[in-house]
Amino acid sequence: MKIKLLTALAVLATAGVVSANIMVPNGDFETAGGADWNSASGPGGAFSYPASGGNPGGYGQMDSAAGDWAVFVATDGSGTGNELIPLSYFGLGLAAGDTITVEMDMIQFSGDAGETAGLKMESWTTGGVISDSGDVKLAVAASWTTYSWDYTIAAGATHLKFVPVQHNGLSVGYDNVGVVPEPATMGLLAVAAGFLMFVRRFRA
Repeated sequence: MKIKLLTALAVLATAGVVSANIMVPNGDFETAGGADWNSASGPGGAFSYPASGGNPGGYGQMDSAAGDWAVFVATDGSGTGNELIPLSYFGLGLAAGDTITVEMDMIQFSGDAGETAGLKMESWTTGGVISDSGDVKLAVAASWTTYSWDYTIAAGATHLKFVPVQHNGLSVGYDNVGVVPEPATMGLLAVAAGFLMFVRRFRA
């Protein structure tokens, strides 16, 4: 199954456009306090979770002093801090070897000129990491913008790790982190949503 939809590093949408991906747990940062996210940074790094001002709603924000790095890491939503998300979580029939499109909204509030932020993807089994994409980074716009990356899940992988990253003196907001469904899957989801609305109205 191939889910490669978009050109790597393509800018999908400009400010105010809401992502249509299937998000990691709390990928829209709507649950307060950064639930379902871990974080790490060098000296001077800080993390916050504003309740409004995202794309839309809440978002996660990283602030790192010049020369520092900082990362968020999505967890599986179990409350245990486990950073490995099973392929089955997304309900897309994902399998090792598939090429997927991952997506994330970002905005740069302040920072050093020429510095970058982005996303690192990792393929795992429960026994350890198999491969990773490295830090895929780019200059971030000063308004909420949706970015995407194509990523091939490594052979033998059973889990994914999503790691929004930034380096060197940036203040960046992150929102709507997830995987873009292929068009056929989007159509099925729309049909299912319409059917649920019909059932609810019928019962009412």
